[in-house]
Amino acid sequence: MVQEKLRRLILPLILLNLVIFSTFPSGIAVSLNEVPKMSNAPMSNVVIDGVINASEWADADWEITFYLDVDNNPDYNNKTNVDGNNTLYIGEDSTNLYLGLDLCSDQSFNETGEWIGVWLNTANRVFDNYFTWADFFDNGTESLLHEVDNDIPKKYYSNTVGFTTEYVNEDSEYVSSYGTIDGNADDLRMFVLGDFNITSETVGSDELYWINFSVDLTKWWPVEEEIDKIKAMEINIATEHNVTINDQRIILWNSDGTMPSFNDPQQVISLNNLNSYLLETFEYGLGNLTTDKNLQFSLIGNHSTPFKTRLDRLEFKPLRNYTSMAGMIQVPYSTIQTYQIAWGYGPSPNNATDHRMFEFAIPKTELELYDPNEDLGIMVGGYGTLSHVNGTNYWIFATTDQYQYVEQSTYYMYYDMKGLTLPAEATPIVSGYSVFLLIGVISICSVIIAKKKLK
Repeated sequence: MVQEKLRRLILPLILLNLVIFSTFPSGIAVSLNEVPKMSNAPMSNVVIDGVINASEWADADWEITFYLDVDNNPDYNNKTNVDGNNTLYIGEDSTNLYLGLDLCSDQSFNETGEWIGVWLNTANRVFDNYFTWADFFDNGTESLLHEVDNDIPKKYYSNTVGFTTEYVNEDSEYVSSYGTIDGNADDLRMFVLGDFNITSETVGSDELYWINFSVDLTKWWPVEEEIDKIKAMEINIATEHNVTINDQRIILWNSDGTMPSFNDPQQVISLNNLNSYLLETFEYGLGNLTTDKNLQFSLIGNHSTPFKTRLDRLEFKPLRNYTSMAGMIQVPYSTIQTYQIAWGYGPSPNNATDHRMFEFAIPKTELELYDPNEDLGIMVGGYGTLSHVNGTNYWIFATTDQYQYVEQSTYYMYYDMKGLTLPAEATPIVSGYSVFLLIGVISICSVIIAKKKLK
């Protein structure tokens, strides 16, 4: 009978304990906590020397521990990176924003090809592609990329020069003055199956088509200064007609948006007028670009009887320096050019094994819309021997550890920089000692309850 009572009591008590402990964070959740500062005191002890110590970062607004699952293969110095916790410190004073990065996982000292980057959202901007992100440069979004191996800001442009292929961006960039169009801007691209067909219109005693184009070059690349780096440009155009027509021309407009003289051979160029396919290439004078970076021109064709023209391809081939790549980041652009950075290799308060550390001081004059009373969005990442996926060699601190989505605001981590005081209703972090003490108390209570029930 006693054994039966014990059996009936022990099972509910075990379940009670499981329910109680399931309400507490797991060990990983506790150890990966984001710890805010308890006061509004500015940082005052930071020395940007690449060596993180406890006293200089004691006044940080945030101490954030994050886990990295890295490539554990030894490098050619036989150094092996390790999976584990890493720490990011964020703090400020009236002059600078400070970042301390304790990369405990990075236990290789090889700097070949290494770079590190910091991306900030200082004004709660919302963006989801490179163009909207770049639209906010120095106006809510900031970026800093540094070449560790050369100790210089990362170069945006590479030394490689070549042609890229660009197109009419959208249907709003052309309009027909005469003639009708059957097709859209996508049909002007190479390898697109659709056709851009033009049917002539009767104008007086002639048949004519006349289409005006105004192509916005700022939509070709997120960083507008790339337009100023264009060294030359070619235009490729492929047409054919259902009959041989009298004339077809392209007219390149002046930079002030006016039409040139029809006798100007540099800006009025004869094109294919045959009833056969022909691809033609000619050079475009960059001096004809408008001040707002538009390329304006007209295509015209005329004949004595009705005709149809197929515009199969319209390509623009700017010659320029290619941009450098940064891991998966297609636009490795730095808005922040004035900053302090230092890195070291050794032990820290978070890990006694030698590892990589970085410290940054970013002047607030570089952060035009930074508001310490608002959330600061941040993403930190890099490239080198530290890798979270075999073969990629890059790592990231963001809401995802898989990709470096610097152009998407939802992947940034956001932190209140006011100097937080934890609200009274917040769930306290339970230390290891407190957990064991709580286990003991609950176990004793369980035994007492069991004994009383058995009497």
